[in-house]
Amino acid sequence: MSGVECLQIPRSEVLYGQRHKKAIGRTSRRRAMKRVLWW
Repeated sequence: MSGVECLQIPRSEVLYGQRHKKAIGRTSRRRAMKRVLWW
C-alpha cells in the first residue's frame, strides 16, 4: 500500500505543476503582449 501511495502522490504533484506552468505561460504571454503594445 505504501508503494502505491508514494506513486500516486508524485503523479498528482506533476499534473498540478503542469497546470500551474500553463497558467504562468498564459500570464507571461499576456504581459509580453502588453509590453509590446505599450512600447
